[in-house]
Amino acid sequence: LDSAASEVARLVSFMKHGGCSSEEEKMYSNPSPSTGNGNGNGNGMDVADLSIEDSANLRGGVKAVTSISDPTPSVALNNPGDVDVANSQLGAVVEQLVYDCFYMRYASGLLSKFCFMQRADSAVLHPREVYARVVDERQLAYVRRLVLRLLYSGDAEAQGHARACIFAFSVATKVAFIDDGALRPLAELLGANFCDTAIAYLAQAHERTDGENVAEVAAHLRVIASDAGGEDVSSRVSAGISGVVSLLETGVAPGGKEAAINALWSLSMIGAEVKAEIVRAGALSATVEMLYGGRPQFRSDVTGLLWSLAMNEENAEPIVDAGVCPGLVQMLHVGDEAGQEAAAGCLRLCATFDSNKPFIMSARAVEPLVNMLNLWSEAICEQAAGALLALSRYSGGTEHLARAADEVQALVDLRLVQARLERTVSLPTDSGKQHLSALLERLVLDIYDEQSALNPLIQGVTKRFGATSVKVSILYGGGG
Repeated sequence: LDSAASEVARLVSFMKHGGCSSEEEKMYSNPSPSTGNGNGNGNGMDVADLSIEDSANLRGGVKAVTSISDPTPSVALNNPGDVDVANSQLGAVVEQLVYDCFYMRYASGLLSKFCFMQRADSAVLHPREVYARVVDERQLAYVRRLVLRLLYSGDAEAQGHARACIFAFSVATKVAFIDDGALRPLAELLGANFCDTAIAYLAQAHERTDGENVAEVAAHLRVIASDAGGEDVSSRVSAGISGVVSLLETGVAPGGKEAAINALWSLSMIGAEVKAEIVRAGALSATVEMLYGGRPQFRSDVTGLLWSLAMNEENAEPIVDAGVCPGLVQMLHVGDEAGQEAAAGCLRLCATFDSNKPFIMSARAVEPLVNMLNLWSEAICEQAAGALLALSRYSGGTEHLARAADEVQALVDLRLVQARLERTVSLPTDSGKQHLSALLERLVLDIYDEQSALNPLIQGVTKRFGATSVKVSILYGGGG
């Protein structure tokens, strides 16, 4: 550090007296070590003692270029243009050395418990105060990387100082650490204290249109909430939800929007109140657009989010009103296993409300649900069976319809038994499962037709038609 400081002082003195220009070059190319303050730099200035402000002033006093990565050209100094190039290159070297001196002083300060920088009254500055005094973002980024380097590879004492420094920084600075790529070590270090930082990062999610780190931060927040019981996080996460919903609406597709969907999915698992908050924040409209317009391999994640939101029963009607049913039925036909299970599960939860049944029936969900009872996946079969049972039962129905719903229950149970047998043994081709499936489908449809004849409010999509959007009326149609 002393050697670098001496070199900076020598070069600054050289440039102040003309640089690579005239006969003075010879005079200052090797200054006398006998002058100055005895530190050998020849001009009475020890750059190692420069304050941050001094370093900034020095940086402004040289003709520096922005990069020294280019190879230095071979120049003839008798040409004025070549002289300017040489001086610019020399200025870049000086600039880099000044920064290096500052950074090394900061590193030395961390290793000596932040005692490298003092106020006028000789009191040691708190690391947060030190950070606040550095106004150059380039310096701040380097300081953060330096702290992380000490945390990763320093000795035990250095790591302890780095951890203390990170804890002392403000939430905004911790958010900057995430932008620097330090999400995992920061989350591991802070533990439950990472909550405020995560929420602050998610609140600014709309500023990161590519969605960088948004889904990962939300996943860490979900883990913290799970460990803490969820209630404390649920009451504080509102700002984070708003930021992620803004990203969903304005983010760059596919990266930003997909990151927002996955983040909302993670957040929805925190608790029922968070699920309701996501819907209140206006996430459904953009989510439905992703269900119809997103990448096919990503629609399973969208369906998973909808299933999670539907687990709060107060979201069931808003979800259906948003126009999801045709998209969910499409997922039953063409989705992967995760998408099919989520679509059937979402329809199952939404179908428990009589007011949602016309929308589901109009989307022609019964046939694919019955066909899913033939699948090898036990989880998909259970969700499809639950959806069929929910579609066959109505509140306030007649005794006749109640008995018909019991018959649906019996047929579904029988079909599930057949499906389980098919996973272990080969049933004969005339086992009757096709006829059983056709009977089950017809029975569910007949129950709906008879119930709608008794209750005109559930015919077609008329019950909440006036409250839905034009998009919903196009998707579902106006008939029964």
